[in-house]
Amino acid sequence: MGSHPNRDWLKEYSEFLATEPTTVPTSLTRQVHNEIKKRLSPSPLMVFSKILGLHFITGFFSLAICTQFGLNPFKTSHSLSDIFMNWGGHGFCMVACGVIFISLTVFLAGFLLTIEETKALRRTEFLQIFTLSLISIGLFMALGAEVAFTFGGLWVLGGFIGGFAATEILWQLKR
Repeated sequence: MGSHPNRDWLKEYSEFLATEPTTVPTSLTRQVHNEIKKRLSPSPLMVFSKILGLHFITGFFSLAICTQFGLNPFKTSHSLSDIFMNWGGHGFCMVACGVIFISLTVFLAGFLLTIEETKALRRTEFLQIFTLSLISIGLFMALGAEVAFTFGGLWVLGGFIGGFAATEILWQLKR
C-alpha cells in the first residue's frame, strides 16, 4: 500500500515552510493593494459614468413607451403618458413618467454594477439620482421640450421616487 494521503500534503507543507522567503518588490505590493482598493471602493464618479452611459440608451428607448414632455422620437400613437393623464391628470403623469424614466435606468444598471459599485451608488444616491434627473431634464429642453418649472419639478420628484426605490430594490437583490 502507498503512503497515507494526509502525510503527503503534510510533507509538502513542511517543505514549503522550510523554503527561503522571497521578497516581493514594493512596487508590486503597492500595485496589488491599489487594485484591490479600487475594486473594493469604486469611485462614485465611475459608478455614475456607467449609469449615465446606460441612461442614454434606456432613456431613449423608454421614450417609445412613455413620451416625456411631448418628445416622441418613435412617433408612437399610444404611450403610457396617455394612460397616466387619464388616471390622474398632468401632475400625476409627470411624477409617473419621472419614476419610469429614472428607475428603469437604475434598475437595469444593477445587472452591470458589482456589489461594491452598488454600495457606492447607495452612499451617494441622492447626488447621483439628482444629477441624473437634472441631466435628463436638460437634455429634454435641449431637444426642444418646453418644461414648465412646476411640471419639471414634479418630474424630478418622480425621478427621485423611482431612483430611490430602484436603488433599494437593487440593493435587496444584490445582497
